[in-house]
Amino acid sequence: MGSSKDGASQRSRRIVAFEIGPTAVTAIEVELRGGQARTLRSGSSPIGADVWENLGANRDALTHAIRGAASAAGIRASRAVVALPRRYVTVKYARLPQGSPEQIAGMVRYEAQQYVPFPMDEVVLDHQIVSDSRDDMTTVMIVAARQSLVNDLLAAFDRASIEITQVSVTSMALAEHIRSEAMPVGILSVNHGRLDLAVAAAGRILFSREADIREAMVGLSEAETITAEIARSLAAYQNEHRSQPVESLILAGVGSDDEVMAEHLRNALQMPISVIAEPAAVAVGLALHQATDSVGSVNLLPLQRIERRAEARKRTVTRLTLVLGIALAAAALWFVQQGLAAQSKERRLAAFENRRLKTLQGALKRIQEERDRLAQMHRTVSLGLGRDRPVVDVLKTVSDAMPKDGGIYLTQLTFDRNGPVVIHGAAGGHQAVTNFLMQLQASGTFVEARLGYLGDIKAAGGPSATAGPTVAAAASDESTSFMLYCRLPRVADDEDKSARGATAGKTTGPSATSSRLNGGAAE
Repeated sequence: MGSSKDGASQRSRRIVAFEIGPTAVTAIEVELRGGQARTLRSGSSPIGADVWENLGANRDALTHAIRGAASAAGIRASRAVVALPRRYVTVKYARLPQGSPEQIAGMVRYEAQQYVPFPMDEVVLDHQIVSDSRDDMTTVMIVAARQSLVNDLLAAFDRASIEITQVSVTSMALAEHIRSEAMPVGILSVNHGRLDLAVAAAGRILFSREADIREAMVGLSEAETITAEIARSLAAYQNEHRSQPVESLILAGVGSDDEVMAEHLRNALQMPISVIAEPAAVAVGLALHQATDSVGSVNLLPLQRIERRAEARKRTVTRLTLVLGIALAAAALWFVQQGLAAQSKERRLAAFENRRLKTLQGALKRIQEERDRLAQMHRTVSLGLGRDRPVVDVLKTVSDAMPKDGGIYLTQLTFDRNGPVVIHGAAGGHQAVTNFLMQLQASGTFVEARLGYLGDIKAAGGPSATAGPTVAAAASDESTSFMLYCRLPRVADDEDKSARGATAGKTTGPSATSSRLNGGAAE
């Protein structure tokens, strides 16, 4: 069928079909969109007229013609469909009991033995149910062809590097052009003396036949011969389908003057005749076999070839799966190696950084120790050189505390910057010592001033001591020796400065010292 349009929403497919005619091989590429077909490109290559008579011997010539037709059409496809001429195929209809697909297939093989003129092991057999599932009996169209013929045809395509996916029949391919007819309609094609006819209705092929009109043309014109052969074919159909007469007839490629032939047939057969302008009607019909509403599902590919193809595809899938698995494993191994290498690099880097960190930590520790040592030295030197309470201040305080009228003589003054100030001396009496001590307490220089020792001095020059060691008198008129203990504020380092106020707050007041001194005097 020519070009036709369908909804843009329907998905399109491209099908390549080969029609092997009496004198030429035609290759055609068809775009299927829904149930419509549009021819994209086509080409043909001549072939000898006797190619079908001995296909095995003409295999090379057929291969050459197949390549030539594909090249002429500009087709690069590796898969295609093809048809056997109707005259080389046995087509019979049988009514069988209802059953499962497996049961129907078994009954078909049994029934075929009655119709096929060849041993069943030399035949490629297929069938198609052409009755309604609600019928009491199942009507089956049985199709058979010699396996050797099919193998020779497929071998020619194999040499052309083209895989055949379906082997159909020419008349069934023609029937695709009338698959939408509700009432029985016939379609015929005449090609170099061969008449191919099919009748279909309601999506089912009812009848098919091929005839050689060259043998019947003795004394008759071509139109008269075609008319007579069509009449015989329609009579054969009517014998099988008496209640379903052919309503009309369609001509497809009957000659160069189709309308003249159509007018002749209208007058001779007294029925509606129409013409479709499709020179490659069989090839287009083969492409229409792939449509969802196809009327022809027969496929005469040998079972062994289908199994081999399935096995080859399985092996291919297995190889691809294996290659993919190896590739994935290699990729995974590479990624693992990269990951391990990255981890190893990270570990080496981490170990290096850890060693570096330990080295830096050791250096930092030594620096901290040196800093602490220097800080300690700084504190020691600072304390040693500090003048928070200078010696001059201590001496001035002691001097200021001495009675103005005498009576106190100092024999020894011991001074420790962070320790006590110890004063030894002699006095004319206890009162003089008490006054001296009170002056020291009131000076504010010392945080503590207390009496450490007090005793009388003997006339012989040695004291009558009540406690403590003997102290030499500084002069003969002194009758009492004493020892005072005074404590300076502690010269604190940085950690001790906060405690200085608290230490100063605990300094014993003059009254307490005086009370103790008085107590000592009472003794």
